Amino acid sequence: MRQACVSLAADVQTAGAQPPIPDTAMENLYKEALASLAAGAANCKAGISSTQQGDEDLITKENSALLGRAMSELSAGTNELYRATAKIKLLKKS
Repeated sequence: MRQACVSLAADVQTAGAQPPIPDTAMENLYKEALASLAAGAANCKAGISSTQQGDEDLITKENSALLGRAMSELSAGTNELYRATAKIKLLKKS
């Protein structure tokens, strides 16, 4: 799961580096979504740690408070991205 959060953080950074959306309102929604997703990915990464113990054992620890916060932020980011995408689809139809 931690690796998925690392991957998401990289994807969000890549998305944020793209040229802005020409419509200011949609660009703002998109930036809000990316900010929430970035925060969620960061808290997810911070909430899971692992250390090698000996040759065969990997000890994994989870911080439930950080993971709970990450889930809320990821959910918010997903909802914001959905709203932005829905508005784009409406514009394409008109």
